[in-house]
Amino acid sequence: NNTYDATKSAAENAQRALSRIRGWRWATNKYSTNLPGAHMVYDDAVHGLQFRTSFNTSISRPVATTLLPTATVNDVSKTMTIGNPQLKPWTAHNYEATVSKYFDRSFGVGQISATYFEKHISNYYTSIATPNASAAQFGVGDQYEGYAITQNRNIGNVTNKGWEFSYSQQYTFLPGYLSGLGSYLNLTLMKTSGNPDPAIAGRGGQPTHLASFTPFTYNGGITWRRNGLDIRVLANYRGRFFVSGLQSNYGSTAGGTADVPWVDLYQRDRFLCDVKAEYTVNRRISVYADAYNIFGAYTLEQVSNAYGREIPHYAQKYGTVFHAGVKLRL
Repeated sequence: NNTYDATKSAAENAQRALSRIRGWRWATNKYSTNLPGAHMVYDDAVHGLQFRTSFNTSISRPVATTLLPTATVNDVSKTMTIGNPQLKPWTAHNYEATVSKYFDRSFGVGQISATYFEKHISNYYTSIATPNASAAQFGVGDQYEGYAITQNRNIGNVTNKGWEFSYSQQYTFLPGYLSGLGSYLNLTLMKTSGNPDPAIAGRGGQPTHLASFTPFTYNGGITWRRNGLDIRVLANYRGRFFVSGLQSNYGSTAGGTADVPWVDLYQRDRFLCDVKAEYTVNRRISVYADAYNIFGAYTLEQVSNAYGREIPHYAQKYGTVFHAGVKLRL
């Protein structure tokens, strides 16, 4: 930000602008990894059971733009965002065990299953904001001493453990029009823990949370299909989860305190419900009408915890959306 400063002379402003021009920055990095895996399936056809176990190794590479040695500076707010060419991809050892029960045809087509999973992540990376940062530590010019610098960094190891439950069934054994009913439900419970390096991930001595891991989610639906008519009621729930820590100016105005605290930003839980209907006139023509988010829920609602209370931060709401039309199949 090289905005003209009226308190300085033209020569001083020119020198100030020239001093802010950053020269070329060169950086290189390389890595290699092996991704082994093993899978086993056992079928008990007599009792309609299936057992599955698996182990595999996965890798998640950083987005290319986060690796570039570039910097975005705001001199007004004294903040800087820089790339990290030394950022390593995270790797994960994944373990999973599933048992599934397939229903007898006399009870309609369907299954119920339970899965236990573990994911052990190494070199987990996330965006870290450092207030009053040392310019030398981040390899930037002395003029940025004390700026709040944000950079993606590897912070340590993370473990995810949890359960997934799944159920689906078509109730073809019911009489008359009820035979067109069906339903499904998928539910996930997850617990996340880790040992991030406090020297890297700490926020002024405050604990570091792990971002974007949702501890509880489910989606389900009820369907009815008969005589060319297909009606579906679909629901999706996503629990509250931690988004990031951010530096805030809460309390820095008149009547507040002069500090600039770090606060935790959370995404509130969300429940969405859609209703869809389609009628097939013939094999070439069908008409449909869909209603999305029928209860008008917020699609995005973020809040921060500061001074012992919850403060609205950002919200997004599209309301209920309707679609209708005709489908032609050539």
